[in-house]
Amino acid sequence: MFSPRGSFSSFSVNDVAQAKAFYGQVLGLDDVEAAVDGLNAAGVRTKT
Repeated sequence: MFSPRGSFSSFSVNDVAQAKAFYGQVLGLDDVEAAVDGLNAAGVRTKT
């Protein structure tokens, strides 16, 4: 039988430069890697 263990969410992009611009300019995450490191330090598990 299927036993769910958790969930994973991701988004694919066609244009990495445009995605980085969106995260930096619109969301204010200039350094996405640093943001992920901050999440990990707070106990949030991320998959890279």
